[in-house]
Amino acid sequence: MGKRKRLKHTSAVDDASRPTPPPGFASESVDEIEPADDVTAGLAAIYGKGAKEARAELSSLDAGGRRRPFLVAIVAVFGTIACLTAIAWAGFWWWSGHTRASGLEIAIEGPSDVAIGAETTFTVRWKNPSPDPLAALELRLAFPNDFVIRQVEPAAGSGASDATSSVIRRLGSQAGNAQGAIVVVGTFTGALGTESAVQVIGTYRPATFNSEFETLATHALNYGSSVLVGRVDVPLKVLPGDDVTIRYHVMNQGDTAMEGLEARIRLPEGFVRDATGTGSVLDDPVVRLALPTVAPHSTSTVAVTGSFALGAHGDSIVKAEAGRVGVDGTFSAAQRAEGILSVLAGDMSIQLVMNGSSVGRSVSLGERQRISVAYQNMSGEELRDIELRFHFGAEAASVPAGADAPALVDWDELDDPNTGTRRGNTITYTQEELPAFERLAPEEDGVVEFSVPLVSTLPDGPEIPLVAYVEAVIGSVDGVRVDRIVATQPILLRLQTDAAVDALARYASEEGAPVGSGPLPPTVGTSTTYRVEWHIAKTLHALDRVTISANLPKGTAWGGQKEVQAGDIRYDADRRLVTWTVNKLPQDINDAIASFDVTLTPSEADAGRFASLLGETRFEFTDAALGESLLRTAPSLTTDLGDDELARGKGVVKKP
Repeated sequence: MGKRKRLKHTSAVDDASRPTPPPGFASESVDEIEPADDVTAGLAAIYGKGAKEARAELSSLDAGGRRRPFLVAIVAVFGTIACLTAIAWAGFWWWSGHTRASGLEIAIEGPSDVAIGAETTFTVRWKNPSPDPLAALELRLAFPNDFVIRQVEPAAGSGASDATSSVIRRLGSQAGNAQGAIVVVGTFTGALGTESAVQVIGTYRPATFNSEFETLATHALNYGSSVLVGRVDVPLKVLPGDDVTIRYHVMNQGDTAMEGLEARIRLPEGFVRDATGTGSVLDDPVVRLALPTVAPHSTSTVAVTGSFALGAHGDSIVKAEAGRVGVDGTFSAAQRAEGILSVLAGDMSIQLVMNGSSVGRSVSLGERQRISVAYQNMSGEELRDIELRFHFGAEAASVPAGADAPALVDWDELDDPNTGTRRGNTITYTQEELPAFERLAPEEDGVVEFSVPLVSTLPDGPEIPLVAYVEAVIGSVDGVRVDRIVATQPILLRLQTDAAVDALARYASEEGAPVGSGPLPPTVGTSTTYRVEWHIAKTLHALDRVTISANLPKGTAWGGQKEVQAGDIRYDADRRLVTWTVNKLPQDINDAIASFDVTLTPSEADAGRFASLLGETRFEFTDAALGESLLRTAPSLTTDLGDDELARGKGVVKKP
């Protein structure tokens, strides 16, 4: 078979640009082939002469071979990051070790449980643990405000200062490994059961730095004991009306005198302190008394005298405290004590009730007080020659020295069916008015009732509350003369503000100038406009959250606001409600006025009568002095304008 002629295949690519075949390829077999034989030539190249070597080379020329530079770059980046991280951590540990070896160490030595009034010592030790020096070293020792510093070592010198409860030492430059101590001696005057702390702040500048560093140390404190020891002395058993003296003894077991102390005695329920007794009432029933200086290992005593009111019985606890009052008015008790006494059933039981209450409350000027005094013989024996005295008037303790007690009770309006004898602010009942008081058998009881109003206007002078109580004088018990006087617990009445609202409708001003319009008298089917004024007046207490409101009746329409001295007026058309609100009326502001117009269009049903202009006015507010919410009202308004000269007698609606 003849040799087949090969056709030369030409390419647009120059031979010089052709890639060099891999080693092992037979160039004479594949350098020139016909296009139709491309597949055959490729197979020949793979499986022909040198195919094994070619495949070996091809196995190293896959796609991964082209990605090798990218993988190398990634490995390099991560390697760099790992090296930097290792360097950073090494630096951190080196820096941590360096800073731990340098700086400032502070330790506070002293008791954690402190005794009030006892001299206490604290030692603050500082140390530079590094061989490197420190610059600008300063120590600030902060003690609780109730700690009174008595001595500091080393003493304050140049650049140092000691306050009542703090110490500052500017120690300047300190050599490496330097150390020292500051000793502070003082006394705590705080309250039992509280917790506090001593705090020391050290600021310094290491020699190798330009910035300041700070070290903080704290030492917790518990006020668990005191050098003061107290005892309350009271009788074991008493009867209502018996004179009782409560004594509070305070002993100083320390070595330093305790000065400026105050005693506070909480009186038991039903105990009535003598008006002439020492001390001042801080917050009933707490009595505050100055305690004399308590020298070391000595005792000071204060006392309160009084008696138990009728009705008191059973065990009663008297609590007492001794301590100091801070600059902010806070009382810190350094000693607490209490005593228990028994109140026995008395000869006579008396209960005072005023307007349904036997406890203190607020009252308004002019309010009538309905008084009931119930009594009963509880002794089991016959009581004779009883006298009942009812006292009601200004509280004597609140009347300024040298001034007369103001008249707060309108005795001219007294209603007393038993016709007791009145002298000043006291009504007395004896066997002449109540025959049962001659001889009151065991368990026999009765009630005395009467009423009297307060005055309607406040007298000039300061505001003074009222007090009411009943005394019973028992002449004899089972024929034995005793002349015992017993009294009820006083009822304290505080006056509410005299604030009131006046609602007035006008057609003309007080000077006679018209402020309304339309026909007078008002006519059916025709509109007449009137001016409505609300006037708040008071002399006592500030008012908060003031709201005055009233509804417009049928046949009237809102005519708009005209004057408001304070606050705002709004009209709610859906509810036909006019509302005046004032946030606050201070004590020194005694009145305020607001006005608005109301337009009346009478209907046939209004003919021949006075037409309604405004419903009842509601005056709601808070008495700022008492913290009580109160409500007062003013009557509704009609076209009968008796105080308006222009409209007087022209209020009856007429037909056209």
